[in-house]
Amino acid sequence: MFAREGYPFILGAAALAAIGFTMALRLRSWPLWLAAIVLTVIALSVAWFFRNPTRVGERGASVATAPVDGEIVMRQIAGLVARRISTDSKSGDAPQHGSRMGLIRFGSGVHLVVPRAAKRRVMLGQRTRAGEMVIADLPVS
Repeated sequence: MFAREGYPFILGAAALAAIGFTMALRLRSWPLWLAAIVLTVIALSVAWFFRNPTRVGERGASVATAPVDGEIVMRQIAGLVARRISTDSKSGDAPQHGSRMGLIRFGSGVHLVVPRAAKRRVMLGQRTRAGEMVIADLPVS
């Protein structure tokens, strides 16, 4: 359901929201109710970021599949808090098509390099879904 790396962030955000609601209830303060609602929206956003859905899409040696959900851009720079990257694979592991390889926390700096001879299936600005959308057809060698 959620990426294991996200649980500390999800639980921390949910705890802050719960504290906010507890304080709002005890002190009967509308600014605290507003703060608690904002903290709940933040907690839900954090949970949404760390979701880990099962993805099914076209597979095979002749296609390059989107590595992340996002938008096709020419160049993208990861955000300030995207400094921590965790990987699920070990050195020497062979990647499996469509499998989860790791997580860039609160970031989006993934580059997919394909051969020039690949036939592109996407356009700039198009939204992608990890493991589902084919980015390009790869040349047969």
